[in-house]
This record gives sequence, C-alpha cells and structure tokens, in this order.
Amino acid sequence: MIVQFLIISLFASSLFTFPPVSWAATHEHMVHGGVSPADKTPHELFEELALFFINITRSLEDFFAGKAVPGSHKAPPTLNEKELYTKIKQMCPKTEFQCVAKILREITAERGLKMASNVLKEFESEILTDPFPHLMGHEIGEQAAESFGFSPKLFFECPIDEFNAGCQHGLFMYAIPKGLTTIEAAESLCEYTEAKKSKDIYTNCYYGVAHGIILANHYDMDKSVNDCNQLAAPAAKHSCIRRLYWDGVLHLLKAGPLDIKKAQDFCMQSSDDLVRHGCFRGIGWSVKLRLIKNDLVRKACSELEEGEFYQSECYEGASVALDLLEP
Repeated sequence: MIVQFLIISLFASSLFTFPPVSWAATHEHMVHGGVSPADKTPHELFEELALFFINITRSLEDFFAGKAVPGSHKAPPTLNEKELYTKIKQMCPKTEFQCVAKILREITAERGLKMASNVLKEFESEILTDPFPHLMGHEIGEQAAESFGFSPKLFFECPIDEFNAGCQHGLFMYAIPKGLTTIEAAESLCEYTEAKKSKDIYTNCYYGVAHGIILANHYDMDKSVNDCNQLAAPAAKHSCIRRLYWDGVLHLLKAGPLDIKKAQDFCMQSSDDLVRHGCFRGIGWSVKLRLIKNDLVRKACSELEEGEFYQSECYEGASVALDLLEP
C-alpha cells in the first residue's frame, strides 16, 4: 500500500488512469511493445515503470489477502493447519519425504514454528510410525533456527513430547554448529524441569545435543566424545555418546562402497553394550535405505561377525528404516 500510495501521489496531477495489467502483460508491453526504450520520452518511461510497480503491489496485496498469485505454488497464509495439511497432501500425493519437508520448511519460515508443528501433528495422526514424524521434526526445527535464531523460547515452542523430540533435535542441529548456542546452554535446557517429564524426553533432548555436537565437529568422533564427556550428568553423557555412534555409523555408510566390516569395527570401538546396540541398529538403517531389497539387507546384516545379537539389531534398524520408505 505504501508503494502504491507514493506512485499514485506522484501521478495525481497528470490525470492518468491505469488499467489493471498482469505482470506478464506489463513486461510484454515494456519489452516488446514495438517502441525501443531509447525512443520514449522520460515521462513515458516513468509511466510504464509506475504501471509495473502498481501491478506488483496489487499482486502482493492479493497474496496477503489469501488470494491465489499467478505462478505461485505456495499455500496462502490465511489457511489453518488442517487446510494446510490438505493442501500438502494434494501437492505430495504419495507423502514423499522431500516434498513434504520442503513445504513444511516454507510454512515454518513464513508462518512460524507453532503453525508448522501443528501441521506436522496432522501428519502424525495419519503416519503413526517413526521415523517420518521425527525426521520431519528435524526439518522444521532446523528451519526455525535458521529463520529466527536460537532461544529458550523457541526451544519450548517445539512440542516437547511430540515427534520423538525431532523438533528440538533440528534446533540443536542448526544452532550448535552455527555457534548460535553453546553446549552448556543446550545442557541447561535439557536439565530444565519441563524437559525431565519422563526419562525418554530427557534422553531424547541429549540425543539432539549429540546431533549438534557431531555436526559441529565434522564427524570427528574423538572431539565429539570429548564434548559429550563435558556434560555434568552421567545419564546425559551416556545418552549423548550413544547418539554419536548412531550418527557416526550413518555417516560412515552414507556414500561409497558398503563396507559392513568397517562399520562393525566402528561400532565395536565402544565397550558399552547399549552404545553398540544403537550403533548396530544404525548399520541396519543405513543398509536398508541403500539396498532397499530385503534379501540384500539380510545378506548385509548376516555379514556381521559379532554373533546373532548384533545381526538382530541390524535387522531391527532395517525395519525402522522401512517405515520411512513406506510411510
């Protein structure tokens, strides 16, 4: 409105009237109107520039009023969470992860973390199995930290008992490597009374801290384990290190030849059974996402040499990954 008011004021004395013209038509008129800009008077050029800006402001007003904007695939900002959910389902009919994630990131940046969380809750009621809601929580959390910075207020805007703490994880995954928060500040949030409603919530909070730590250290395990060991509470240290090994083995198997022996040796660096337990599940997760076919997954997990227990953990991790492939 401000831009339009200024333009109209400038031309009020000229008695010109400006008919509504589309962006494309305005551009066509200016560029291909048959008259070179060099042949036009300054007044004519200024008139056409005014037309162009008036049409831009009209389109922006339509957008903020919730009307469709030609060429835009974004949902109007007046839609509520249920309407946004329906819109996403139309745009991503197979609920493809990348498709949904892209739109939820846009909603986070434009409508805020609370709205994005509410939309994701609609998906959670449909897709009950993790890891889809959890990993989607990573997406909105990362985008929120990127768009709004990091603060305790933003942390607690994430639904703390939803998405397996995926939203908080995403915040830490962006904020710790970018230096928007410190490990000590993250620790104080996890130790906050509300974060200790249950053992799972407390543990999950430190899983998020671990995500941030290993990303900040570029997957250097020695540095990352040392950072986790700086945490005060023994349970916090243990949760942090468990998640480091999960993230580490996923990174190890992400690209290049699928070296199961190398992944096994990585997991066996820890003498803690629970850490190994999670690490071998991570092998199964990675194998499933790379090989897809169950017979190939079984063959890969059977190559583990540390006994049936670790092979079964590998199979378990593969079954969790299946839920991501087939939400």
